[in-house]
Parts: sequence; structure tokens; C-alpha cells
Amino acid sequence: MLENGFSGVHLDWRGFDSPLCSHPGSETTLTTIVEHLRDLAELNRVQLTVALSASTPLAGALVDFYLLEGDRCGGLEDTRFDVLYRWLRQTEAVNVSICWPISAAVETFSKDAKSNRLSFTGLEQRSKVCNLQSSNKSSNECNVGQLPPEQGGRIFRYRATDEVALVAKKYANIWKGLDLRTNPMCVLYSDGDFDDPEGECGTPFPLLGALF
Repeated sequence: MLENGFSGVHLDWRGFDSPLCSHPGSETTLTTIVEHLRDLAELNRVQLTVALSASTPLAGALVDFYLLEGDRCGGLEDTRFDVLYRWLRQTEAVNVSICWPISAAVETFSKDAKSNRLSFTGLEQRSKVCNLQSSNKSSNECNVGQLPPEQGGRIFRYRATDEVALVAKKYANIWKGLDLRTNPMCVLYSDGDFDDPEGECGTPFPLLGALF
């Protein structure tokens, strides 16, 4: 890898680190893989950074960052704060950071009229969703619990930065009870090209502006 000019590699095994839509993941498999990668990285003198979902945390000695994310298959606001906190207390892991990924895109879900179950359908640009919502009454900016059971349509979830700030502030004192790294909370901003750069829905780059 290094001989060919690459500075790093991103490995993403969906389903190993957490259950996905009721399909169970494998903690044992993931632990074995991460341990093997750590051995290889040390042998080849390559820096390895491991970031895992907080929904199925592994031993703190194997992980650098825990990523807090909602469950795309169900409760949209479930970020697994409590699960991760209890795990860190039990394992006395002190060498990790907790990070909340923020996507500049809008997550879209579909729901039929027969089921209350959401299906994740992809990411959309903010400007596209803005224009769609003004012309399509079957689109809703809400969670599935706010839709009548007989109503279907598309559902959007914005990862609002003000919500991130409020939740992080709420848990700040709790995290102080753990001897984690200095400034253990962080926000990972991604997909900037989706963040309405032309300002079609108002101010250009609204999410990036909210972060600052």
C-alpha cells in the first residue's frame, strides 16, 4: 500500500460491527479482524485508526473512536449514548474518543401505507429535497411516529447541528465521570458537496455555517 503511494485505506464492513435491519452482526468476527489488523499494522509500521459504531462497542483497547449514529431501520433519534456509556464503565476503557458523524446530505426513507416500518432509500442534496417538498405533498419532514398509520410517502431526516449541540451538552457532565481523552466529544462533518452550496434553499452551506 505504502509502496504505491497510498497514505491510508478505509475499510467498511457493514453488518460486522452492528446489526443492520434485524440481520445480526458478528462481534466475534469483528474482534478477530480488528485484532489481526492491529498486529499487521504494528508489524508493518502502519498507523491504524479504528472507528466503530457505538451500537455494538468492542473492547476499548481495540478502538480509537466510537461513532454515534441513529438506527436507520427504526427509532431515528436513538444514538446509543446510554449503551456506550454503560459499556465504557464496565470495561474501564479510557483511551477512546466519542464522535458524532454529521452528514450534509438529507437521509431519505420510504414508508408504505400498510406498515409503520421505514426503508432507507439513500441520501439527497438539501436543495433537491427543498424543491421536492414544495411540490410534493406526500413528502414529510418528520419521523415515522408522526405519520398516520394509513399514510405512506417519503420521509426526510436532517441531522441538525443544533440537536447535536444540545445532546452533547446534556451528556457532557456524564462523560466527565469517565477518564477519557481530553475533549472526548467531536463532530465529523462529511459530504460537503451535498450541503446546498448554491444556496437554493436559503443561505449557502447551512450545515457548515451552523457548525461554526
